[in-house]
Amino acid sequence: MKRRTAPPAAFRPENTVKRADDLVSVGQPDVALDTLFEFLSNKRVRHFDPSSLEGIILKLLELGVDLRRGKMIKDGLFQYKKTIQNHKDGLKSLASVCRKFIDLVEKKLEIEEAKLAKEEEKNPSLLIDEDLEDITPLNLLVSASNDEDSAKGNGIDFNENQVIPWMKFTWESYRAVLDLLRNNSQLEITYSGVVSRAMTFCLTYNRKNEFKRLADMLRQHLDAANYQQQRKSGTNTIVDLTDEETVQRYLEQRFQQVDVSVKLELWHEAFRSIEDCHRLLELTNHQARASFLASYFENISKTFVVSGNYLLNASALIKFYSLYQKNPTATENDFKYYASLVFTACLAVPADDLPAVGFDPQLRLCNLLDLETKPSRKQLFDFILQENVVKYVDVELQNLYQVLNVENKDLNIDNLKKSLDVLLPKLNDKPYFKQYVNPLRDYIIRRIFVYVSENKNTITSAALYAEATLPKPFELSPFELERLLIQIALDDYISFTFDQESDVITFNKDPFDTIDNSLDEIEAEVDEDLEEGGTESQQQQQQQQQQQQQQQRESKYMINLKAQMDELASYLKSLAQYQQSTSYMDKVRMVREQMIENEQSILERERKQAEDYAKIKESRRLEEMQRRMEDIELSQQERERRRLEERASEEASKRAEAERRDEEKAERAERELKEAALKEYIKQANAKGFIHIDLKKAKEYTVEKIRELEIEAETKDAKELNEKMEYGFKKADYLERAFRKYERKLLEQKLDEQNAKDLKSYEELKNNIVKTAREEHAKQLELHKRLSKINDDFAAYRNKVVATRLKEYESAKRAKIESIRKEIYEKELAVRAEEEKKALVLQKEKDDFIAKIVEKENDPKLSYSAKREVENMKDEYEMKFNEAYPFERKKKANKSAAGPAAVSVPAADPQEQEKQDFIAKIVEKENDPKLSYSAKREVENMKDEYERKFNEAYPFERKKKINRTSAESTPAVDPQEREKQILVGKIKALESNQTKMSDRFKLKSLMKEYKQKYGEDYSN
Repeated sequence: MKRRTAPPAAFRPENTVKRADDLVSVGQPDVALDTLFEFLSNKRVRHFDPSSLEGIILKLLELGVDLRRGKMIKDGLFQYKKTIQNHKDGLKSLASVCRKFIDLVEKKLEIEEAKLAKEEEKNPSLLIDEDLEDITPLNLLVSASNDEDSAKGNGIDFNENQVIPWMKFTWESYRAVLDLLRNNSQLEITYSGVVSRAMTFCLTYNRKNEFKRLADMLRQHLDAANYQQQRKSGTNTIVDLTDEETVQRYLEQRFQQVDVSVKLELWHEAFRSIEDCHRLLELTNHQARASFLASYFENISKTFVVSGNYLLNASALIKFYSLYQKNPTATENDFKYYASLVFTACLAVPADDLPAVGFDPQLRLCNLLDLETKPSRKQLFDFILQENVVKYVDVELQNLYQVLNVENKDLNIDNLKKSLDVLLPKLNDKPYFKQYVNPLRDYIIRRIFVYVSENKNTITSAALYAEATLPKPFELSPFELERLLIQIALDDYISFTFDQESDVITFNKDPFDTIDNSLDEIEAEVDEDLEEGGTESQQQQQQQQQQQQQQQRESKYMINLKAQMDELASYLKSLAQYQQSTSYMDKVRMVREQMIENEQSILERERKQAEDYAKIKESRRLEEMQRRMEDIELSQQERERRRLEERASEEASKRAEAERRDEEKAERAERELKEAALKEYIKQANAKGFIHIDLKKAKEYTVEKIRELEIEAETKDAKELNEKMEYGFKKADYLERAFRKYERKLLEQKLDEQNAKDLKSYEELKNNIVKTAREEHAKQLELHKRLSKINDDFAAYRNKVVATRLKEYESAKRAKIESIRKEIYEKELAVRAEEEKKALVLQKEKDDFIAKIVEKENDPKLSYSAKREVENMKDEYEMKFNEAYPFERKKKANKSAAGPAAVSVPAADPQEQEKQDFIAKIVEKENDPKLSYSAKREVENMKDEYERKFNEAYPFERKKKINRTSAESTPAVDPQEREKQILVGKIKALESNQTKMSDRFKLKSLMKEYKQKYGEDYSN
């Protein structure tokens, strides 16, 4: 690998920056900018570190901003990103460069604004409108062609004023940087900061169109990030929308976007931004900060006020107030203002909303507030009338609520007007009341119209308008009242007919009368249209054929609709509640509720039909699939059968071909083998030398023929050989005799010479050995004579050293023996203590077990089952502790004797029984394969204890005692005899203590074992 060398002196970043400075100093900034861009575009810069290139790009940005070369700046930034994005700290450098670039642009804009402000102070006529949308392309062309002309209509001198071009340049800079930083996880923070600064720019300079473009751009970036995440494309720098911090940053951007939209009064854009926020809130499980959410819901409420949706406006304000209550810096005046605002918003929500038939578009808007259902006015006031909220509400609003919170039948119009005369002047001065004047006024007037329609059948328009005339600021002109009356009728709150000649308004009480009249009018219009279509010419009929078909369909629809309305009317009119009601609005509500119920039943029926149809379709699909699978399976089986047949035939033909080839191969191999054997035979025959056959002519010969030739040649050669041998033997005898006779003298002479030479060598060796020995002896004598003087001292010293060493050895030996003996003694003591401890535990366990048995035996009310239990406990004792029960056992309860009289076991001598138990313990310990030294000592002690206790010798041969003081030992015992004695001891112990059935079985098995081992019956 070649070592990377430094770039040439002319191609270094510092030299390029220096050259750019020189060009700027001579008045050529454009050339300097081009030089910097060419340096960045060169392929060799990809080997530079970001730190070395950062000076180049910053210098390029500085010159580009001064010259307003936006295209050059954008290309330079993208080229810089392409060059350094694969370096370790490349993206960090890019983020730093972008922040410095935005700072530079904003600073330049502030400088131009300051210049313009100074000029405006000197010449107020230079005041301009910063709205760039008023500048037409024609004005720009005129301004560019003539320095002295100015844009007409807005008073802007494009040559003298440089603020507007700098605003455009700033906007383009924001766009370029956002496009550069988008959808990169390592640049998210810088991207978020630039977005915030761009929105602030749009708000500061009232840039509505630019703000719309910015919002669209942000949506495109978010959609692209979502697409990249779903496709998992790109590198590890893609934005992760499942990360909480990332989603929070996007949420903060969208909250600011909503806030700026509301401040710029871009209500459509505000609604789209609200939808963006809602979608992002659904992506995260983490709750956004309360301050952001409060501002978000406040802006939503303003949007709903503009759209006229006062129900959701009140819901949004309630959510806002719930969050605002947690604000630690809020004052009591703030709580009073916002509580009164929320209360006014709830008052503006009408209490007499009619249910909507079909899809209610407000349900979609409720999702933006995370509401599952559409809230009601009662639910809103349940929150606002809480003690911690209503205490901050103004008293006038509470009084207004008491005035309006009455049923229609209890409404008194005169009292209502008097109350409004008192309350409205006070409320009109409140800052929160003005935006709700219109909805409150419309709501009150609608209630008045509904009340009049319920209590009167006819009324003059002047009297009706007089009833609906309210004090300021709720007053309306007769024209506006008439328009509102018509709107209320269109909303189905009332129904009336207006006779303009008599100026009388007649109210309808039954909605079905209005529906029938409307249907009749529509049907009459359709029939009239059909009749008019029949009288038209042929050409017009052809031209309007499609329209007539549409009218016919409408006619059929109207007939069907009328039938449904008739059916609904007959059902509702049969209800007592419908007949007793005098309110048109209540009847409309009942009609709509019934229509909703019918629609739901129809939808449910259609849903069931759709499910049934889907099930049938699915079953048919499954049947079709099953049939296809069966067909496919049959076809596969057929194909498999044909394939197997073809394979079988192919294999048969292959086998036949293989057999033929094998036969040919075998024949060829056999033929080659015969030829090889024949050639080998020929070679062997040629090697014998009797005959010579050419291998090329081997095919002309056979083995038999070659043998005949060999026999013939051998016979001929043998005859010649015999003749030659006879002659050679005769000649060899004469020559050998002559050779031996001549060489005899020479051999004798050579032997004499060798003997003389050996004798001479022997004499020389002997003399050398004797001489060397004498010299060595003389040296030894001299050394002995010299050392004999110190022999006594040496002997004394040696004896002293030997005595000292022997004494040390004996003392060390005694100490070692004593330490070993002490260690063995301590181990024996520990083992004995452990064994005694175990023996005590075992003895305690035995005593407890025996105590339980004795307690049960001494029970005077001992039943048969209890006796059986006692016997079982004794058996369990013997199996558990591997020894006989120490006391006399009673007759077993489960004795299997044939006669009624009990057969008793003769009682054994207690002393003999104790002896047998003692011997059994000793034998058991002796037969332990893991018998330790201390255990052997314990066995010997037990034997001594036996002899002392029973005043007799131990019945079996004893081993030599470990601790015996005398050196005598008993003679060795035959192991087989020893094993026999142990077996006899076990049998005797069981014979003297047959208290259980298991003992009899053990005794029989031991006798059988004795007979098998020693070939004699134990009883003999």
